[in-house]
Amino acid sequence: MTLNPKYHDGAVDYVGDTSTEMIYTTLELTYEIGDFSLISVSSWYDGEYLSETDTDDTSDSLLAFDWGAETNAISQDLRLVSNFDGLFNFIAGVYYGDEDLDTHVFNPSFFGTALGNIVPPGQIPPLLLSGNTLGNLDHRFDLEKESKVVYLDVNLDLSDRLNLNVGRRYTDDEITRDYQNVSRINGKPLALPPLLTGAIGPIITDPRTEGTFVTGNASGIPAPVDSATMTWTHGPLTNASAPVLTKSEGEVTKEKKGGHRAR
Repeated sequence: MTLNPKYHDGAVDYVGDTSTEMIYTTLELTYEIGDFSLISVSSWYDGEYLSETDTDDTSDSLLAFDWGAETNAISQDLRLVSNFDGLFNFIAGVYYGDEDLDTHVFNPSFFGTALGNIVPPGQIPPLLLSGNTLGNLDHRFDLEKESKVVYLDVNLDLSDRLNLNVGRRYTDDEITRDYQNVSRINGKPLALPPLLTGAIGPIITDPRTEGTFVTGNASGIPAPVDSATMTWTHGPLTNASAPVLTKSEGEVTKEKKGGHRAR
């Protein structure tokens, strides 16, 4: 029972679609060599995702996003499996995977509805950017992840009721951000409202209506306004990318477990 049903009420002003498409295929081949099985597992997939969502829970044009992503990946696993009759068996293999993720997040209108004349503490930037001043935000970034793995799993049948598994795995991951661009388009000049200055009308501090943040902001952070100069932090509108970033990580993991067999 809900004591206050209206607590769950909400509103939307932006209605869009959500769609997912994926093509996936895998191929497994096994070659028997005496007491061994050589197994190859190859896979490939291609996917697209789009979600057009109103996230501000109001009937005003404040925060809505089109979340889009395209992903394609390939992987190859090659392992050797023993089929001994004795107490000892193992699985040894190598794995390679490569995944590309291209993401596009578009904000149709950031605070498109003008805010009221009251300035809550810490909320001056939204007031300055309301009324569609910021315009549309367009954020694109591409990631690539490359994984290399070597692994070994040993199984010991110590008795007809007791077995022991010991494994080791080394994983090397390299993640690269190939491209990042954060831009504003279809905006308005940055103007200080009379509420903040006491002037008769708005004071325009930056006449630009579009630009790219990641190339104009030396800090690399897409903060929209420089609070010291009250100007946009972006530079000219461009398709140029922020610097490429790469991070590598290698890790050894282990597994050890034993168990009793059921009678």
